[in-house]
Order: sequence, then C-alpha cells, then structure tokens
Amino acid sequence: MKFNLDDYLSSSDSEEIVTFDSSSDKESLVEHKIENEEDKNEEDYKLDPTVESQIAKLIHETDKLPYSMNELSPLTINRVEIMNHKQTPLASTYFTNDDNKSTNNDTKIINLLSELLSTKLQIISKDNNKQIEFIREEKRRTEEERLRKLERAKQEKLKREAEARRKAEAEAKAKEEARLKAEKLSKEQAAKLAQEEAARTKKELLAKQKKEASAKYITNFDNIEKTFWHYKQRIQTIKDEIVLPIKNAKKPIKSPIMTQKRKINPKFGQLTHSWKQLQLIENELIVLINQTREHSDIAYQWILNFVAKAIVHQSESEISVKPENSLPLARLTTFLLNQYPELSDFLISRFVKKCPFVIGFTCSIDTEQGRNNMGWKRNSEQIWETDTTYDERMNGMITLYSVITRLNEVKLPNEIDNKIWNINAGWTFVARMANLPINLLTNTHFVILGSWWDASALQFLQTYGNQGRKLLEIIANDMTMSVSDKRFVGAARLRILMEEWQDTGIIKSFPEMNP
Repeated sequence: MKFNLDDYLSSSDSEEIVTFDSSSDKESLVEHKIENEEDKNEEDYKLDPTVESQIAKLIHETDKLPYSMNELSPLTINRVEIMNHKQTPLASTYFTNDDNKSTNNDTKIINLLSELLSTKLQIISKDNNKQIEFIREEKRRTEEERLRKLERAKQEKLKREAEARRKAEAEAKAKEEARLKAEKLSKEQAAKLAQEEAARTKKELLAKQKKEASAKYITNFDNIEKTFWHYKQRIQTIKDEIVLPIKNAKKPIKSPIMTQKRKINPKFGQLTHSWKQLQLIENELIVLINQTREHSDIAYQWILNFVAKAIVHQSESEISVKPENSLPLARLTTFLLNQYPELSDFLISRFVKKCPFVIGFTCSIDTEQGRNNMGWKRNSEQIWETDTTYDERMNGMITLYSVITRLNEVKLPNEIDNKIWNINAGWTFVARMANLPINLLTNTHFVILGSWWDASALQFLQTYGNQGRKLLEIIANDMTMSVSDKRFVGAARLRILMEEWQDTGIIKSFPEMNP
C-alpha cells in the first residue's frame, strides 16, 4: 500500500491541518509516522532507481540556492528527510509497497521537489528585483547629485561672467567719462597743446637730420685703415696663391705665360693720343689675355695681376713726367675693366699698395713702418728716395686714378667696384683729404690734390655743382691756410689753381684724344 501525501494532509483523522513552521516540526511528524510503521519490512519501501537519481539531482541543485525556511510554502517537504531517506524510510509517510502505484508516487515526489525549486526561484527573483530597485535608486540619487553639482557650477560661472561684465562696463564707463572730460577742454588749450607738440616734433626732426648730415660728412678713419690693411693682405694673398705657384712651376706650364707677358708689356708704352692706336692695342690685348684664359685659370689670374702692375707702373714712370698722357692709359684701363671685371680687385690692390692716398689713407712717416705703409721706396743702398721723387710718383698714380674716375665709364656687375672707379670716388678722395688732421698734412698731400685738380676738377664741378664748388674752396683755401706757416710748395700751387679759377671762371683740363 502506498501512502498519499495529499490524502494525509487532508485526512479527517488529524485533529488539525499540519503545517511545517520549522524543521523540527517536520522531523517530529516523520518520526511519529515511522514509529507506527516500524514493524514493516524495509524492502517494501525502496525507491525506484530512476526516481532516486532524480531526487538526488534536485537536492544537489537546491543546495546551490539561498535557503529560507520561513519563506517556503507549507507544502514543502523537509530537505533533511529526503537526503536521509535510505536510513529513515519514507514509505510510511509518502510511499506504499504497491508496485502498481510506484510510478504515481514518484511523480508526486518530483512535483513536490519542483515546487520547492520554483519557490526558491521566486525568492531569488524577489531578492533580485529588490537589488535591482536598490541599484536603480542609488543611480537615480547619484545622477540627481551630479545634476545638482552641474547646476551649481553653471550658476557660479554665470555669476563670474556677470561680475566680469560689470567690471568691464565700469571700466568702459570710466573711460567714457575721461574722454568726455578731455573734450571739455577749450579749443584754445587744445590748439596750444597741438602747436607745442608740433614745435617739439619739428625740433627733434631737425636735430636728427643735422646729426645724420654731420655723421655723413665725418670721415671714419678707422674704417679707412681697415680698408687699407684689407688690400695689403690681398697683395700678400695674390703673391702666395698666384705669383709664387707660377714662379715655381715647371717650364711647360710657366713658359707660355712668360711668352704672353713679354707680348703684353710693350703695349702700354705704345699708347698715343690717337683713338685708332688705342683701339688697335685694345684688340691685341684681348687676344693675348684670352689665350691665357684658355690655358688655365691660374694663368689667367697671373696675367690680370701682371696687367694691373703694368698699368700702375706706367703711371709711376711716364705720367708723373707728362700728366696729359694719362688720358689714353685711363681709357685703355676702363676698357679692360669692363672686359675683365676680375681685374678690378687686382688693380685697386696695386694702387693702394703703391699709393694709399687713393682711398684717403694717411699715417705718420716718422717710422720705417710708416714710410713703408705710405709707399716710400729705398734705393740699392737701402736709402729712402727723396721727397721730390716720392711726390712725382704719387702725382702720376693719383693723376691716372683721377682720370679713370672722372671718365665715369666703368660699368661692373658689382656695385662696390663701380664706386671705386666712378666720379663718386673723386668726391670721397677729396673729402677725406680735407678731413685729415693738420699734424698729418705734408707737402705730398697738396701735390696730389693739385694733380687731382688738373685731372678731374672740371668734370667734378660739372657733376656736383654748388656743393662741388664748396669742396674745391675748402681744399684750395681753408686747407692751404691751415698750413701757411709750413710754406709747402704743393699748397702754394693749389692756391694758384684756385685763384685762376676764381679770376677766369675756368678750370683747365687735359686735351681730348685725336680721332
């Protein structure tokens, strides 16, 4: 016979409906039933293996769930009973030994266990819902707090911006009040202030212009000295890098260059006042110089250096004796400078070495070094040349240089080179002579100023007009008067040239060349 749990729970024999308020109540009920059935055979109440397996599985699963007996349904069976069903047979309570009804009993047990599991799941679901609601509430409170903070920050920002606007408006108002106050000044006061400001500005401008003009005409002798030593060093470089390598070169290299030198040298002595002769010599020199250019670059530079030396030497030896011969040589020189721009550096370096007056350089000649710097020569016995010889040589070189500059025909790519060879160089030369300290002035300075006057004063006056006239008067009158106690012959001649010009209004110049 199989015991039905539902029938038992609804039996009229019971004095009251039994509910499992606790684990102990259920265990007492089971013990009571077992005592009444203890005489029955245990073999009659063994579970079907399949059912037993399912019960064990369900019990194992329930072990994993949260367990609260107070929340279970009154129909839930005691888990301990089921776990111990082998030691304490459950047949007296739930089963019968009727084989035909075993399947039905198994099903009921499974249903009860399923109900247990369902109840557990409901409890879990309820707990989960509570946790979810709690989390949502926390998130809501957090979000509300964040929004409150944002709102406070926004309000503070608006407050700061309003304060900044208030300050800006206050400043603008103050400026406007100041402007209105300034506008209240009378027109007379405003006009007076404007006049005073204009007068002050004009005064400052005039002072600045005067200072600039003064600086423009003040000779910077330090810069002149730097220029002088630059060209002296250039001569040494030419000697080291061009002259000595050719001098020490083997015959196959040196011989063609020396041949060109011997052909070029006589050409400068063949010059006359004839244009036809000048053009013939120009063409011959171009051929000879170009031949060395085709030979090698160093040969070309060596020849240009030789040409520069030949021009300066010709002015020393012949033009000093006959100054009017400077015109054909000057025209040949300007032609060569235009044909060979590289010649400019060689030629001005040679001029400065032999006659530093061309750049306005002057130093004391009280020492041997001073005389060397100013281009003085010694004879074979190491005795210095006489003052007259020195003056004649300087006269020849200044004459040639002055004619080259007054021709104003040199047109070189380098603007600096152009300034060396045009009429502006004449102004620079005369102005620097005029600005020399009196203690450095010698007879030579007045000799070369007289030579410059003969060579280019006419063209100088035509170029510079009234300003040129003033400069001529300074060198011929003021300078000569400053050294009148020294009775320089060159100063006396320069005054004669000025007096002739003032008496006749004419400045003589060298005769032009013949066709």
